[in-house]
Amino acid sequence: MNKYLKNIALIMTIVAGVAAIIGLYMQYDKQVPSIEIKSITSDKLTDLPKVDGLNAQFFYKDSLVTSLWKLNYLIANNGAEVIVGEGNNKNIIKNGVKFTLPENYKILELVKKQDNFPFEYSFNANCFEIKFLQWRPDEAFELTLYVEQLDNTELPNLLTNEREILGGVVTYSSLQTDTKSKKSLFEFLPNTLQSILLWIGYVLFSIFLIVMPIVWISELVKVVKYKKWKRTDYWMYKEWIDKQIEENVIGLHYEPQKLPKQYWESYPYPKPSFPDNEFGNLTIGTIVVIILTLIPLLIMIKV
Repeated sequence: MNKYLKNIALIMTIVAGVAAIIGLYMQYDKQVPSIEIKSITSDKLTDLPKVDGLNAQFFYKDSLVTSLWKLNYLIANNGAEVIVGEGNNKNIIKNGVKFTLPENYKILELVKKQDNFPFEYSFNANCFEIKFLQWRPDEAFELTLYVEQLDNTELPNLLTNEREILGGVVTYSSLQTDTKSKKSLFEFLPNTLQSILLWIGYVLFSIFLIVMPIVWISELVKVVKYKKWKRTDYWMYKEWIDKQIEENVIGLHYEPQKLPKQYWESYPYPKPSFPDNEFGNLTIGTIVVIILTLIPLLIMIKV
């Protein structure tokens, strides 16, 4: 069994290196522009308790409004690619990136609260557009939208068309959801390192799932062969060992599995093939290893 373990360790080391290279390649090969729109708060400012006889009018900067929302968003380049807005290497289809609310909303005011990259913006009706030279990874801006709800058909939800960004991806999230969900330590690692470790995990756990049944089957074959040998040839071994004792070549009677190696060299009949381990313990160990391997694989694989 030691030989098997050494071979497995060697294979795992080689494959881990290959997996690291593959993971690194896949990480850089699949880099695409990516934008995340994160909803921070969504408050309806004109909500009043329903009381018979209670009526009110609301004004926003001298304009009468029936239903006013205050929406806070954090919008970030959460990918590894620069989003280029101008020049020969631009990777957006139009002159800027447009963000849109449902048609039953009208933007009254846009307040840029904080940002770490320069851009220009404009808004009209239910959408606003930003223009920039380049939007680097991890650069973000936070904004507040004051919007009027024209009817009650749909709740406010800010969207952008990812097809306006070449090969682009847009993800949507909510701060309320993020604060409730706990992250594993793995998710705090850099994306490149996560990709490499995932590939190493996939390959190594897959090897265990393949190799352990092979080891078990090879031991099963040896057990079957040894039992067959005991049924058909053990009587020859018994006669030979008794003769060796009579001739004082061997001092005592050994069972086949315990006979020292040097005596097998003079054995004139077909030699048995001995199992390397106790087959029962190996079977239990194989089942345990397969279960312990499947658990992290099921956690790692996302569908």
